[in-house]
Amino acid sequence: MLQKKSKYSIDRVIYAGSIGKHTEIMSPDFDVVLFVNNQQPPFNDVLDDWEDILLLHDECLKIDPNSIKKTKISVQFTIGFIEVDLLPAANLVPPHQRQNLDGRKLAGVQLQKATALMTERNARSYSSSLTESQI
Repeated sequence: MLQKKSKYSIDRVIYAGSIGKHTEIMSPDFDVVLFVNNQQPPFNDVLDDWEDILLLHDECLKIDPNSIKKTKISVQFTIGFIEVDLLPAANLVPPHQRQNLDGRKLAGVQLQKATALMTERNARSYSSSLTESQI
């Protein structure tokens, strides 16, 4: 839904956290990282856009509208008893630069570029951009 409705171009989506690592135990939450093209942190406008989309489509997505909450780094909501966190990440390897990159190489280049952009002040803002190298 977000890939179709957002005014921001989403390149790829990855499940992170316990679901992405296949270490979930009982009631897992879903951490969903969406790699956004041509955007750098902070992602305030991206998060506002996603929150608006969720609020407009809460019924068809079966989202509890009262559960939708925007933080500095994510949009959170629940579907039934499942908690979901949507986390934007800067897509630092656009499609035209990754023609011959498999998943591991893509993760390595993304890691290298994200690390180069990270400073002590903005490290948390880029943490979701490191997701592929963490899984």
